Amino acid sequence: MHHEKGFRRLPLSVKIIFVVLTLGMISSFFYINYIAQSGYPLLWITLSGTNAIIALFALNFLCTLLLLFGIWQRAAWTWEYGMLYFGFFALNGIISAGSLFNTLYFAPMQNFEALVNLFAVIFGIILNSIFLIIIYRKRFYFENEWRF
Repeated sequence: MHHEKGFRRLPLSVKIIFVVLTLGMISSFFYINYIAQSGYPLLWITLSGTNAIIALFALNFLCTLLLLFGIWQRAAWTWEYGMLYFGFFALNGIISAGSLFNTLYFAPMQNFEALVNLFAVIFGIILNSIFLIIIYRKRFYFENEWRF
């Protein structure tokens, strides 16, 4: 089965993923300074400074750009890469949420920033999990062979 390339012929759920990923990739440039100062949680460690900026660029820009390219081209590897991509970010969120729970102590209102970060991480886990399911369900949409 051959599908036309580009945005117009994408199923609605994949269009939503495409738009959210694009906006997320663009918005990641607006919080480079925040990430450099507060850190970038990567699995069980928190990167800071230049390492955090490099991780932000690699994961939030390059990896996302590769997934967007695969979606646009209807590449056969896209659904597998999407599963890996969204699975990684969901797992990273789960680990980050565990770290944030440790910072809340017994007086949560004194840790308002940690609560906001925890809400953002939980929202990210849910969103990545939904996108993971969508990509899996739409796996047959992508071509069997991919060529430039």
